[in-house]
Amino acid sequence: MVEFLVPPGTFTSSTQVSLQTSSPLAEIRYTTDGRIPTQLSSLYTGPFTLTESTLVKARTFETGRAPGKVKAESFLKLSSNLTEFTSDLPVVILENFNAGAVPSSASLQATQFSLFEPDETTGRTNLTFVPNRLPPLRNQTAGFFHTE
Repeated sequence: MVEFLVPPGTFTSSTQVSLQTSSPLAEIRYTTDGRIPTQLSSLYTGPFTLTESTLVKARTFETGRAPGKVKAESFLKLSSNLTEFTSDLPVVILENFNAGAVPSSASLQATQFSLFEPDETTGRTNLTFVPNRLPPLRNQTAGFFHTE
């Protein structure tokens, strides 16, 4: 199984993604376009840099074994002027990873739902906190979401 060494969340200019697996014989393959990784996907050889909001999916491949479970994490790029933003209300971000407008037909679109809640001590929400997240969603039409 793949483990993300950097927690998912927000960043402003770039962020490094590091992965690992407990099996020394397994290789990690990953995608940054929302597709399920295959043996032809990018081979993980070391940390890689993200500069845009990205859904990273990764899984292990090991000779003689079935492919590992897909692990997905999202990294959301914020405008630098949002790092100082605070609110006494929760904040929700729906990110579709540059897929364009919400579809009006039955087609599906990957969407990440992130909930930023006020800090228990200060009572303020900050978008640099690690969000509470639902599993990745599939946005079918405006207002309707399905879990993957």
